[in-house]
Amino acid sequence: HQMMNNILARCPNAIIIAVGDIFGKLPNRAGFTDTYGIYNNHGLSTIDYGDALVEIAGMWGCRAFNFGKYVGINDSNVNTYGDGLHPTTDVYNHRIANAIVNFLREIKALEVYA
Repeated sequence: HQMMNNILARCPNAIIIAVGDIFGKLPNRAGFTDTYGIYNNHGLSTIDYGDALVEIAGMWGCRAFNFGKYVGINDSNVNTYGDGLHPTTDVYNHRIANAIVNFLREIKALEVYA
């Protein structure tokens, strides 16, 4: 809430699009206590944080999406595309770019009919 408040106070006429986290997996890292490294010690995943961002952005009247749900990266393939959290391959980066482009196209289509 504080982030959205600060952004909108500084840029009241800006069109804000919030983007949720990518799927992340951090086994054997501080704060990640489950065996797979998907959930932190609060029981939350990167996708959970992305969902929260989407919900809060909507409360402030901003568009948002959690592209961690749309790029096809999951527990079984995340290490194929990077270090488990950061995208480091062209395939992963293309998936992220395509998700963002498709979301922006969807927004544009909605504006045409608004």
